[in-house]
Amino acid sequence: MNPRTLALVALATVNVFYGLNYTIAQGIMPAYMHAPGLITLRAIGAVVVFWLLLVGQKLERVDPKDWFRIAACGLFGVALNQTLFFWGLSLSTPINSAVMMTSTPIMVLLLSALLGLEALNLRKISGIFLGAFGAIWLILSAPGAEGFEAKASFGNTLILLNALSYSIYLVLSKPLMRKYKPITVIRYVFTFGLPMTLVFGLPDLLHTDLTIIPLDVWGRVAYVIIGVTILAYFLNLFALQHVNASLVSMFIYGQPLVAGLYSISVGKDHLTWITLACASFIFVGVYLVAFKSTKRQTKGQS
Repeated sequence: MNPRTLALVALATVNVFYGLNYTIAQGIMPAYMHAPGLITLRAIGAVVVFWLLLVGQKLERVDPKDWFRIAACGLFGVALNQTLFFWGLSLSTPINSAVMMTSTPIMVLLLSALLGLEALNLRKISGIFLGAFGAIWLILSAPGAEGFEAKASFGNTLILLNALSYSIYLVLSKPLMRKYKPITVIRYVFTFGLPMTLVFGLPDLLHTDLTIIPLDVWGRVAYVIIGVTILAYFLNLFALQHVNASLVSMFIYGQPLVAGLYSISVGKDHLTWITLACASFIFVGVYLVAFKSTKRQTKGQS
């Protein structure tokens, strides 16, 4: 199997992990643990494992000029990304959250255009507006009673900001993958991201009574740490060695399908016509933006 095919398999696996996570993580928050505490456990677990994997191995030398980029990846790919995602997910629904994340390819394009890595045209601009319309509609039309509606809308907004943070991370991390091994990048990204995460999450974790959490919920926590963090981040970085950031972001399209099927099958969510309509606008926008542009590797994509 050639490296590009392996990268595609890795990306498909990552998005199955993410798709299931929308419902699995909601079984933890807020009944047993709040989002900041869960994020802290996730980051600590990942840092410990990534450093243990290198016991007895020689550390790869990092160019001093890359440390700022790695630190930025820690901020946008770990601290902000995870905080916004889990906070938003605790207020929204699994399907809505997954739909919001599909705006990531549009944001990757906008960032690439701002950095002069890809040109905008009428097709892409139309896709950006359609995707933005669908995302804004979903935010403003969260279902339920008035109090829940405000909470769900805020949750959807946080998920959208998380998608922006993740997009910045994808663009920033691509050049690092041309120079270093995936394990080197992910180890330092999480090492820099951990202190930023602790600032917001450690107080919450210290006030969490871990003794009352049942075994099945600890299984969910283990899934978040091992599947959604350690394996997913590593596989994503492996894929970035062989494909561009736009193609990586495209695989997010599969998350609403996985999230929806799993969430509905366990009775945690349901589809509404508004969710389907908003998803349609976002998917059409993403198609206009991404499918044409990913037929080639963008020169200088970062």
